[in-house]
Parts: sequence; structure tokens; C-alpha cells
Amino acid sequence: MTVSLAVGDLCNGRPQYVERSWDVVREHLDREDDPEVVEAAVYALGHMAANDYARERMIPEARELLLAHTDATSSEVRLAVARDLPWFLGVPEDTRVLAGLIALTRDPEDTIRDWATFGLAQMIDVDTVDVRGALVDRLADEHEDTREEAMMGLARRRDPVAKETVLVALTCDSVGTYPVESAALLGDDDFLPLLIALRDWWDVDPELLEKAISRCDPVQRAASEAQWQQVLGGIRQEFDCSPMELIGVDIDDDPHDLDRAIRVEWKDGAGDAQWASFDLDRVLLRDDVLGDAATAARRMVEMLDANSSPR
Repeated sequence: MTVSLAVGDLCNGRPQYVERSWDVVREHLDREDDPEVVEAAVYALGHMAANDYARERMIPEARELLLAHTDATSSEVRLAVARDLPWFLGVPEDTRVLAGLIALTRDPEDTIRDWATFGLAQMIDVDTVDVRGALVDRLADEHEDTREEAMMGLARRRDPVAKETVLVALTCDSVGTYPVESAALLGDDDFLPLLIALRDWWDVDPELLEKAISRCDPVQRAASEAQWQQVLGGIRQEFDCSPMELIGVDIDDDPHDLDRAIRVEWKDGAGDAQWASFDLDRVLLRDDVLGDAATAARRMVEMLDANSSPR
């Protein structure tokens, strides 16, 4: 166990040691039966993959070793597998990894269910009937953290099935960030009075709360959308007077989180295709913009021009 732990610590944040450590960890997982040694080796694999995921020579074989331990007798080994499996999903996704995580969301141990659900909910973006079904099953989990991970995972996938769980969570005496962020992701008007009520006492993340309120308030939501559209139109107008050639401009709305940006693609004066992404909310807060859509569009095009290839 000592060797595996040392290797895991060595690779944690130090990708230069992954190649040299791989044979040691593989040998432990191939030959060892001691649950403590296997657990340490699995955690070492997780550190190695997290810090050097691009080493395709190692990842496929490591995936096989992990999958072989998804139903280990030792709960400590299963926990280690649940924490590490998302790192080994692969491209294209290996359905066995998804199946392993789904199986672990039904584990008798609370912590294992929690980690496996977290992996499905937030570490991977796969959106299938089976993944959603596994998350829905955990909405009624007796373990609160597991329940809220499932809620968050469904909200990230914009699944309204999570709505009732979010409503209940927002009325509890203790409210974490997950219910508020889930409400923001779903953007349902029914969350608005509960979110406004949180203003009186909820100080965990006031910025997140205001963002959730703005997304669940139909008036603010409509005003925000109108402003974004004004900026898009303004960028098109600014390009009409620019030596650069606009290829396209649109809203880049990541369905899995709260990030929203304006993506611009253009050709510079040399004819080279380029692209850039802007956090519009940050641009609007600039002292030289002060929330004005037309000024925001002008500043963004100026920044593009300044950073384009030399003509």
C-alpha cells in the first residue's frame, strides 16, 4: 500500500512522473488481492489520469483495470473506483464506464452513491436516457448529498423532472448552493418567490442568488435577452465599418452551466479566420461601457481589431 500511495502522491499535480509510475501501479492492480493495496493503486490511477489525461497509451488499459473492480467486495475499493471512473470515460465515450458509474449510484454505501452520482451529474456531460434515469432514481435517495447531486445533474441537463426537488430544497432551513444553482439553470418562474425570500438571510453566495433571480424572473429574463440581442446587432453594425470581415456572431449558451458568452468569428485584414468569446456581463460592467449595449458592441469589436493579426 505504501508504494501505491507514494506513487499517487507523486503524480498528484506532477504529470512528468506519470509515465514512470504507470508500470508500478499496473502491477499492483494486476497482482494484488489486498483491498488496501488495490484501493491505493486505484487512487493513484485517478491522480495520474487527472493530471495527464492525454496519455492514450495508459488510459485504455487503466480503464480495464478500474472496470474490473466496480463490484469489489471492499467498499473502500468501490469508493476509489467511483471517484476515478469519470476520468476514464474516453472519446468516444466508453459505455462500460457509464454502466459502471450507474451501478455504483445504487451502492448500499452512502458515500459511494454520492461520488458516483457526482461523477454522472457533473464530471461528465453525457446525456442519455440511462444517465437521466439513474439521476432520477437518486432524487428520492435518503442521503441528502446524493439527492442534491442528482438534482444538480438533471438541472444541468435542463430536465424539468428536477423541479419538485429544487422547490423542496429551497424551502429548507439550510440551503446550499446546489438548489440555487439548479433553480438558475432551470429558469422556472415558480422558483422566483422562494429565491426572493432567500435574500433576507442567505449569504452563501449573493451573486449566485441574484443570477438565479434574474433567470427566474420573466421580466428580467426578457430584458436580458433583449439586451443580448441588441449587442449582437451592434456587433454586426460595427463590422460594417471595420476592415475586418464578420463570419458570424451568436450567443454561446453552455447547457451544462451558467456560463453564457458571445462568440464572434471573423477574418482579419490579412484574411485569416479567427474567433473570440466574450463574457457580455463583464463587458457591460466596464467603466467605459456602463451597461450600454451599443457601447459594449463597439468595445468588443475594438478589442478584436486590436488583437487581430497584423495587416
